[in-house]
Amino acid sequence: MFESVVAQKLAERGLAQGLEQGRQLGRILSILDLINERFGSTGVAQTKPTLESIEDLDILRQLLVKASEAQTFEEFRQALNALTSESVNR
Repeated sequence: MFESVVAQKLAERGLAQGLEQGRQLGRILSILDLINERFGSTGVAQTKPTLESIEDLDILRQLLVKASEAQTFEEFRQALNALTSESVNR
């Protein structure tokens, strides 16, 4: 009985972690798609490593908004740098 409860809790935790990772990957891919459409593949190549290192879903959400609002790639890159340096200082 105890083992089945432990196994169920571990399965639930694994599912929650998998869902979180799926959300993270989905946001990263959305940002990269948007950058590619708006600013070209060079922008994707420049930002992909940084985006892939971000685990905070709120920061990724903010970056998705910034990618849609930025007038230039440089403007997006500045937002990316600001948000990632801000998250390091938390």
